[in-house]
Amino acid sequence: MTLSECINNSLTEPISRPDAVIVALSHPGVAEAIENDSFQISVGTLNVPDIREQSLKKFYVVRIDRSNITTHEPLESLLVDVTYEGSVYKVRRMPPPLENSSNSIE
Repeated sequence: MTLSECINNSLTEPISRPDAVIVALSHPGVAEAIENDSFQISVGTLNVPDIREQSLKKFYVVRIDRSNITTHEPLESLLVDVTYEGSVYKVRRMPPPLENSSNSIE
């Protein structure tokens, strides 16, 4: 049984935002990247046109803003696209934010 099956056995309903966070944090590349950092998590949604199926693909975007656990200096952030079915589609990295800038997912 996969993680997404454990979280939500129904294939007709999307997973929840908290479940998307669990899926993102469980992804090996993400887990390794944040294991020695402090971090803040926000979750948004993303709709991408699928030309082949003539529909919208829907994703949760889990943003993980990382900082050094000792110095609190900002580190690169991770954006994890999680499908509504409960799998990681893509992991993107963003450079640390510039001072006095605010980045948020709406």
